[in-house]
Amino acid sequence: MNVADGLNDRILVSIKEAAYLLGICERSLWTLVQERQIPHLRLGRRLLFSRDSLQSWVTEQQQKSSARAMT
Repeated sequence: MNVADGLNDRILVSIKEAAYLLGICERSLWTLVQERQIPHLRLGRRLLFSRDSLQSWVTEQQQKSSARAMT
């Protein structure tokens, strides 16, 4: 099964799916989670990501990057 299958209709995604959506490897995403740099939630033992929170986080990172480039 492809990671992209069925992602469009889900609110929460797994770490594998979130890494795919962000275009980064799972190890890099785990590092961001451990450093508490990216929004996530735990439901029991599962680590999940809200698609909306991921989009907001990406937008925030773009704004920070643009602000740093201007100084």
